[in-house]
Amino acid sequence: MNAPMLQVRNLTVGLKRHGQVLRLVDGISFDVQAGETLGIVGESGSGKSTTALALMRLTPRSTWPHTSGQVLFDGHDILLMEEDRLRAMRGRDISMVLQDPMASLNPVFTVGKQIEEAFAVHNLCAKAERRSLAIEALRRVRIATPEQRVDDYPHQMSGGMKQRVVGAIALACQPRLLIADEPTTSLDVTIQAQYLDLLKDIQRESGMSMVFITHDFGVVARMCDRVCVLYAGQIVESAPVRTIFKNPAHWYTRALLDSVPQLHTKAERLISIAGTPPQADSRSRGCRFASRCTNAQARCLIEPPPLQEIAANHSALCWYPRESATS
Repeated sequence: MNAPMLQVRNLTVGLKRHGQVLRLVDGISFDVQAGETLGIVGESGSGKSTTALALMRLTPRSTWPHTSGQVLFDGHDILLMEEDRLRAMRGRDISMVLQDPMASLNPVFTVGKQIEEAFAVHNLCAKAERRSLAIEALRRVRIATPEQRVDDYPHQMSGGMKQRVVGAIALACQPRLLIADEPTTSLDVTIQAQYLDLLKDIQRESGMSMVFITHDFGVVARMCDRVCVLYAGQIVESAPVRTIFKNPAHWYTRALLDSVPQLHTKAERLISIAGTPPQADSRSRGCRFASRCTNAQARCLIEPPPLQEIAANHSALCWYPRESATS
């Protein structure tokens, strides 16, 4: 197998508060192969969006001074890159789609001008060609009548169309890696399915890789090849997507899957995970999920769990993974 396109090694992102360094992302590692989609899934506050921002070094050093580890893209560490090289890479080699399109779109410029900016920043074409390329970018994300829509402002578009425009901007320079941070959260179910299918089609055509961040296991099943389950800043389980659904090893992963409503069964009450994720300044010395885990034992509360290899390409951060459980 070729070397991974993206290699993340012991990535830690923290900020100082009241004299204490709070690690919002705490020593995570994963790889992304060319053409692969890696899912990062977890509850709100688990560190998913912070991870996404750190991958493109969008966590300012002044605000987030405690960032360490390695983020290797084609063997080059993004965390050590000079600013000029970093700006040249963003948008061209690696792009990002945020969950709220209005946070990415400027209301006083037409969507066409905002797409054209991507070509201008990277000097990919002459000024006279930018409009036609912007129209083609809108057509690529299946916006009807792109020749007219290119002159629209964001407020003239629906939520689904604005999300497609954000996708058009991110994909304009045909990046090799797309980071999608919960891009379907603000969309209704029908539009969400269309948008996910669109991303899969573009991925098949271009061969790009994706890091897909979500809290929705339905999206994971539809989009991802492998999954990293994030809890309280740590990856607690990593496995191919089929393995995660058929044989989850970590008790948190199992609890997440159990909380997903099932169409073929009738339940009087939906299943939920008791308790809440720990705050960054009040985490347990042992397993961070121990206070909510139905299989927690005394050791779990006081000793950090090891990363255990369950099978090939399947690992879990747990003293007593489900395969070895006596219950």
